[in-house]
Amino acid sequence: MIRHCTDIEPRARGRSGGYSLIELVVVLAVSSTLLVVAVGWIHQSMKFGALVRARQTHHQSLLRLASLLRGDVNRGQVMSIDGAGQLSITTDTSSRIRYTITPTALRRQIIEGDRVSSQDTFTVMPTTILLWEVGGMPETVGLIVERGNQLPRARVEAVTDAGSAPMIELHVRASVGRWSPATGVRP
Repeated sequence: MIRHCTDIEPRARGRSGGYSLIELVVVLAVSSTLLVVAVGWIHQSMKFGALVRARQTHHQSLLRLASLLRGDVNRGQVMSIDGAGQLSITTDTSSRIRYTITPTALRRQIIEGDRVSSQDTFTVMPTTILLWEVGGMPETVGLIVERGNQLPRARVEAVTDAGSAPMIELHVRASVGRWSPATGVRP
């Protein structure tokens, strides 16, 4: 026996079961806008993460530089800074340690006799300014590392007053001969 299904309601007239073209365009526009905003946020967070990592590496490098400079000056017997901004330290073992400021880095060289036995290069960020600070107590030297907001530049000069800097990243001072070679401790 065949039954006809008459219990099913007829569809509303003039309305099909799909979506209209305008509804699809609106959904696609909203979706693409959300996607563009999300990609922008991800890109910005990745840039920020890279900047934080670069600054952290720079900071660790400056801490290592401060430790080496302080130890070298404290172990030194004689210290001098020439007109080009080069710091030379003579130790009791007759080796020399030379710090040279360049526009993009500070180079540390240990010179034994006529040859360079070891060399370290501390690269600085593009707007960093490196200054030697001399004066004050006798045989005292300081290194000032400033972060400027202007175009990249480097000042290679000896100064007698630190002055006011935009932002001082490192300021280390050390005195010659403060390390006793016999005991390995400071007097």
